[in-house]
Amino acid sequence: MDYLRKKNCQVKPIVIKRRSDEPIVQDGLAMSPAEMMDMVNRGIPISNSNLQLLEVYKTGDKDFSVPMEFRRNADMADMWQHRQEMRTKVREASDNYLSNLKTQENGES
Repeated sequence: MDYLRKKNCQVKPIVIKRRSDEPIVQDGLAMSPAEMMDMVNRGIPISNSNLQLLEVYKTGDKDFSVPMEFRRNADMADMWQHRQEMRTKVREASDNYLSNLKTQENGES
């Protein structure tokens, strides 16, 4: 405790100076999704600047499932079990595919 009394523990404030050519931040320039929807309903065309970024994530299907490794309650044992199940499915699908190829080569249907 004596050490803390002897030491000056005050933090010096940080001063950041803005250059004259830097723009000043202005409030109220962003639009909320509700405001965008209201404008669309009033017939005002709008364009979301981030809309192009979303094109990367489009897969074409409407599957909203979360992969096993990103689930909140997933642990290592669950992931290992899931991996074993997927391996079994892949092996079964491969075996079915190969057996279908063999029957087609032999002329059987």
